[in-house]
Order: sequence, then C-alpha cells, then structure tokens
Amino acid sequence: MNNNIIIIGAGGHGKVVAEAILSQGKYDLLGFCDDATPPGTIVFGHYKIICNTSQIAHFDFDFFIVAIGNNETRKKIHELLKQQHQGAIVIHPFTSISAQAQIEPGSVVLPGAVVSYGAHVGENCIIGSNVHIDHETIIGSNSYIRNGSSIGSNVNVASESYTNTGECIQSFTQF
Repeated sequence: MNNNIIIIGAGGHGKVVAEAILSQGKYDLLGFCDDATPPGTIVFGHYKIICNTSQIAHFDFDFFIVAIGNNETRKKIHELLKQQHQGAIVIHPFTSISAQAQIEPGSVVLPGAVVSYGAHVGENCIIGSNVHIDHETIIGSNSYIRNGSSIGSNVNVASESYTNTGECIQSFTQF
C-alpha cells in the first residue's frame, strides 16, 4: 500500500486540510474531489480538482479524507468510501496529542489543538484549531468540534454533534 491521499471537498476547509496533510508529511496528496468546481481547476498551490464524486471510483488512491463541514454530508461520503479505501488520520504537526489518546480514521486535528490523556476522538471528526479536549473525554464519530472550543474532562459528546466556535462544555457532561 502506498500513501496516496485524495481530499473530498475543495472549499476553504479542504484547503486547510491540504495544508495539514502537507505539513504532516505522512501522505502523498494527489488532489481534490469536488462537485462544485470543474476537474482540472487548480485550487491549492499546484493541486487541482482531479474528479467529481461520480468519477472517484476511476481513481487509484489509498487514503481519503472528507473535508466537508456538514456532519451529515461528511458521514455519507465517508461511509461510502471506507468500503474500499482507508480513511486517513490527519494531524497537523502543531498540535499536542497525548500518547494515550486515540484518534480514529477519517479524522482531522488542526493546528493548536490539545487532545489530553485518555481522550478518544471517533471516526470522521473535525477537531478545529485551538480546541482543547481534556482527559478521558469521548468525541463521538462524525462530530465537528469548532475552533477554540474547550471540552472538559470526562465529557461524552454524542456522535454527529457540533460545537459553536469557542464553546465551552463543562466536565462530566453528556453533550
């Protein structure tokens, strides 16, 4: 298996994810898949739209990441693609993640995020810039924890949840 990766979604979030992928240095970015921009359009550096979602089956890639903020849409695409491809784990190098924390495939952790001891980030999540997830907190799959949010210890965030930018969730809560 190679480390070729494709990003689904070429909007602003897709570009942030591309930057994280390139900074991480773990994957070889092939380009973007997007339905709103024509194939061949350059969208980030020299990277371009290589297909739309109806054409993605014709491309050879090993990993994917869905860079779409809408939880429902991101989940639908992730569930379809993971049947034949592996979801990437994209972690920007300017993060602090405990060696005892767990990040599931399909998830992105952006710059400045802190994921503490024993925390668990489910599959296909977005952990925005400057987010703090305290110890032993569980973030359910397909969730979007927006920039600057702070989640206390021992919190259970349900799947497909989202926070508002800068939201604070107190310790020992069900969210």
